[in-house]
Amino acid sequence: MKYVHNVRITVFIKQEEDYQKNKAAFLSLVPFSLEDEKISLNERNVVGFHEVPIKILEVVLEKERHVKSFLDQFLSKLSSEQKEMLLRQKESRLDDENFFFIRLDKDHLMDHKEYFVIDGGNCFHIKMHIAAFPASRENALKVVDTLLKS
Repeated sequence: MKYVHNVRITVFIKQEEDYQKNKAAFLSLVPFSLEDEKISLNERNVVGFHEVPIKILEVVLEKERHVKSFLDQFLSKLSSEQKEMLLRQKESRLDDENFFFIRLDKDHLMDHKEYFVIDGGNCFHIKMHIAAFPASRENALKVVDTLLKS
């Protein structure tokens, strides 16, 4: 069963942060070589508050095998407590277009090599377009239930 149409992963890297360490942690979220799979790693430079330069890294997974591979790794690295928390918060994490949002603590992943779901702050952003048929919030919430209970 297809649970997710596509996944967008994004990270903001501030000037004072270690770019290479952030990039390595970002790439570790994807369980295959982007280059081998011909998936673009998009990098943009923007200016934040107080004219502080920020780099944004982003990858979009659209092929079903890429999305499935990502989900398999992602779900295997979440603790049962983290999955339970996401289930409790599913209503607030799902928007009107059936995108499900998760943030992973950047420092926790870089320092401990573990996924830790947070609500904000310095994080990796994961945006999943839930595959609900017919497309409705109710059906998308059922898919999220199935996905997180698997």
